[in-house]
Parts: sequence; structure tokens; C-alpha cells
Amino acid sequence: MKNYIHFIAFLLQLLGLLVYSLIEGDVFLTLFNIITYVFLFHLVVYLSLTTLHARFFDGFMYGMHRVFRSKKRPGSMDTAFEPVSEKINQPVITFFKYQTGLFLVFNILLLAVYLTF
Repeated sequence: MKNYIHFIAFLLQLLGLLVYSLIEGDVFLTLFNIITYVFLFHLVVYLSLTTLHARFFDGFMYGMHRVFRSKKRPGSMDTAFEPVSEKINQPVITFFKYQTGLFLVFNILLLAVYLTF
């Protein structure tokens, strides 16, 4: 079950999008637009987790850590700084990588079927 969580999540999202597009009317256009937006969302989240935003967040948190650590009062941070980008779990990154790939492939297949018929 754990190995197939990417595909189960993808199929559940796809089922929800299909039901929504059937309710809306123009099935292909609604489905294509929504899947494009979902793909872009997953791509942005994946890139954010793996590149710049995690490091930017690390810099911000390091600055905040220094500010609050410099205060000599109860409740100040006495621990060493641990970067957030090192705490991001690999399964989370893998999940968004697979979701991004699956939505891209499905969107291309949907467009190919539409252009064929």
C-alpha cells in the first residue's frame, strides 16, 4: 500500500476532477484547464521543496533564530540552528515529484486524445 500511495492519490484527485468537469458542462476544456493548474501547482511545490525557497526559508529562520537567541530572557532559543531544508522528508519530495510527472503525462495524453478525435 505504501508503495502505491502516489498512484492512489493521483487517481483520487483525477476522479474528483473528472466528476467536477462532468458537472460543469464542457468536459474536456474544464478538465484540461484544471489539470494544467494542478500540474503547475505541484511543479511549484516540488521546485520550492528542492531549490530556492527552502534555502530562502533557511536564511529567514536563521535570522529569526539569531534575533531571539540574543535576548537573555526566559523562553529564548538556546538550541543550535538546524536548517529547514535538511528536515524536509525525502518521501514528501518524492510524492510531489511523482504527482507532477503523473499530471504532466495525463495532461499530454488528454491533449493528444482531444487533437486526434
